Amino acid sequence: MRGQFIATLENMGGKSGNTKLLRTLISTYPEAGWTFDKYKAVLTDLVQAGIVVKGRGRGGTVSASSLTLMTAVWDRMAAEVPAVDLTDDHS
Repeated sequence: MRGQFIATLENMGGKSGNTKLLRTLISTYPEAGWTFDKYKAVLTDLVQAGIVVKGRGRGGTVSASSLTLMTAVWDRMAAEVPAVDLTDDHS
């Protein structure tokens, strides 16, 4: 469920209101059985791990941490760059 939470948050631009994020998780992953209690448990786990941070706002907000966003950008960039063979086969 952590992966679903993080992927959905990243797809939403790295920041969302709690209510909107939970609704999106429920509609995107109906088989996962997202509930408010499961959402809060995953959120608490991710906050303690430093992967997301809580924000303010009516209903609260959640944002991907800077490290999480940097890792996501790096992974996307790495996937777009073709592999380069660095072996020395000139002998």
